[in-house]
Amino acid sequence: MVVTQLIVAFRAIVDVIGLSGNLLVVVTVSVQRRLHIMCYILLVSLAMSDILGLILTNTYNLDCIIQEKWLYGETMCLLLAFFARYFYLNTVLHLVAVSYERYRAIVKEPFTYNGTMSLRKGTYLALLWIIPIPFCMGPFFGWGTYVYNPMLFVCEQGWSIKSDAYLKRLILYVILGLVLPFLVISYLNWSVFKTARRVQQADLEMQHTLSQNKGRNEATARKIFDRKAAVDVSIVVGAFLAFYIPLWIVNSCRHFIKDIPIMAVKITNAIYLVSSMANPIIYSIRKQAFRKSVKKMLRRIGFRCGSNGVNGNPIVANHQGSLTRHSGATKATSIPSRPSIISTDSSAANHRLRENRRWQYLFQNRRNINPSFQRNLGNHCCFQNRPHFHPDPK
Repeated sequence: MVVTQLIVAFRAIVDVIGLSGNLLVVVTVSVQRRLHIMCYILLVSLAMSDILGLILTNTYNLDCIIQEKWLYGETMCLLLAFFARYFYLNTVLHLVAVSYERYRAIVKEPFTYNGTMSLRKGTYLALLWIIPIPFCMGPFFGWGTYVYNPMLFVCEQGWSIKSDAYLKRLILYVILGLVLPFLVISYLNWSVFKTARRVQQADLEMQHTLSQNKGRNEATARKIFDRKAAVDVSIVVGAFLAFYIPLWIVNSCRHFIKDIPIMAVKITNAIYLVSSMANPIIYSIRKQAFRKSVKKMLRRIGFRCGSNGVNGNPIVANHQGSLTRHSGATKATSIPSRPSIISTDSSAANHRLRENRRWQYLFQNRRNINPSFQRNLGNHCCFQNRPHFHPDPK
């Protein structure tokens, strides 16, 4: 009983960390324009897959485990089986896509590869979400049995082998869903490592002939970048395999052995969920650009939160060139500052007002600007027919 409670707490922690971490990945890449390249877009798509997988599978199962009974009907039992297969295949296809993207950038097109998003790449990205659907429709066509397991308090697949046709489908699923994809991933990453090693050997030979430090530094930087990119992909793939293989071994044994310890099933299911929260941690440790973007976004959020109030009191901008902090019903504190030149209304009617305030601010601070620009300042349209805005003749 204590072990079950610990497993429930662990799954809840994984759910919270996985959802928040993957959501941070999505928000960071969406906000930072310099991360709008295919490599990070694939990572965002993988993060969305993990988010949906945690919500549509772990959340329902966790609720049933806490209540110690199946709370949903037969249709939800089939849907959970569909979602479990779908998000597994979706994750595997994303890992293949990430590996191929690095292979294409480093091995196939090292000097001409364009990582920006295009319609063709968007179509490939959509196929990553569409292709797994027909392979996961088995529960709705009666392929296999899905029953409630009172020992696990969840609805799962019936593990006893029914016929030779079922065994053939199982072998086909293992080949297409596990063996073949990871053979492709292994080949792509091995090619990347081999190319990085060949570039390293070429750089060592060039260092004997090049006398300029710039050439050596560029060659060394490229070597480090290529090897680091290959290592990053290998770590992501290796982490997924490390968390999935124990569950696959236990479930494979359940097809042939009836008396599998139920605690082993619970533990391996909990370990597999860790793969959903591992990727944001890997990105934060291994990818410097992502780490800097997260820090920049958090500083921006903190600055905006801090600018909304001082000591808990809101600050508003008036039109007399000051910021007023409301501190009570009859008291207010004015903080002198530059005039507000940005209106909260972005309509065309306020465009001229914003321009007038901008040029008025430049006129009031004309001693600090370029003299050539200062001579033309009074001729701006917003100062015409306004003698008090013209520069001082003295």
